[in-house]
Amino acid sequence: MKLTQNKFVNPLNMFLAVVLGICVGVFFPFLTRSVEGVNGVLSNLLTMCVIPIVVSSLIVEIGSFLRSTQRSSMKKFALISVAAGLGLSLFSAGMGVLFQPGKHISFDKKSDLSSKVLEEAIIERAPNQPIETLRQENFFDFFEKAVPKNIFGAFTDNKTFQIILFTIIFAISLSHCPKAPVLENFFEATRDAFLKIFSYGLFFLPVLVFTSTSLSISKIGLYVFLDMLPFLQIIFLQFVLVFLGNLLILRYRLKIPILSILKDLQNPALIAFSGSTLAATIPTLSFFKNTGEKGQQFMTIVTPIAMFLNQYGSIIYFSFSCFFIAQVYGHPFSFEEALFIIVISVVGGMAVGANDGIRGVLLISILDPVHVSAGQLVLILAGLDFLVSPFISMITVQTNITILSFLSEQRKRAILTT
Repeated sequence: MKLTQNKFVNPLNMFLAVVLGICVGVFFPFLTRSVEGVNGVLSNLLTMCVIPIVVSSLIVEIGSFLRSTQRSSMKKFALISVAAGLGLSLFSAGMGVLFQPGKHISFDKKSDLSSKVLEEAIIERAPNQPIETLRQENFFDFFEKAVPKNIFGAFTDNKTFQIILFTIIFAISLSHCPKAPVLENFFEATRDAFLKIFSYGLFFLPVLVFTSTSLSISKIGLYVFLDMLPFLQIIFLQFVLVFLGNLLILRYRLKIPILSILKDLQNPALIAFSGSTLAATIPTLSFFKNTGEKGQQFMTIVTPIAMFLNQYGSIIYFSFSCFFIAQVYGHPFSFEEALFIIVISVVGGMAVGANDGIRGVLLISILDPVHVSAGQLVLILAGLDFLVSPFISMITVQTNITILSFLSEQRKRAILTT
């Protein structure tokens, strides 16, 4: 699964795309209407390719994996994944308690933050007034919907969790069919065809980042972000610390220079920066290409599952946001409440893989048992998504690569430079 070399997707071009998008969104917001269609086309093109690639890859490799002796690796993967999630949630909660950014936020009626929220609200209300109960959904309802009633509807609505679950069940059943090799060849050809389309679509990734940034800035406004600087400063500090920690772990595990690791992380990280962790599955597989045939089969199966379930960036976001919101509204957590937030944020990180758009609803659901009404602050945090989400995705991908390095059998220089 090798991507076509793409010189347009590099850190400099992505940085310029973000800066240009911010400038257009702030100073020329009227121009964003003309790029909205371009953004939709490019986003849909990449999304169209990701699911077929992941589904066909899983179907091709699961049969071989079931006949191998690597099943014990799944237990190791699950244990490391849960431990990493709890560790990051605890770390993020600790940062929230240490710096207490919520105490530096003011809802003065004259502030840009308060006026923007009241202006955008469907019904005018105070920022600390709770959102209607009808807009909330039970937290565990998301898991009850795991099994699709209609698989075609799941594909149509892009229900990733349902699609992956169906694919695993289908692939296991297919492995017991007498004509399995013929069908596996068909899915392998399907994967290669969509991979080629995806490779060409990546040429326009900087354009996608530019249009997404400019559209988000024009809708929210620059001064809202200035009011939320205490939140942004600490959450980005966490992202930097986790990024550096992952680098050190990869350096220790793979025994190669950090600069080489950074070079090999470039493609997965930049694709994740566009907002899709699942799309980053494809270049991530190249990261572990020299693991041997059995190792590659295992990585092909476990990588998309890891990218979907192990939303480590979202775990950091949930844990930190809960403590931040509680501080804003003057609600100190007891030890039991803090422990609940730390644990349930890990579960929330799994649930959010189904749809990034439910992040706000999940945040309300996490806070509800500890009697904190998130209110309009959830809408404010949603307005920051364009800025925070790319880094959430990037940290998720990098941390999953670190987790997978504990399962890989590769040794020195095993990483393929892409």
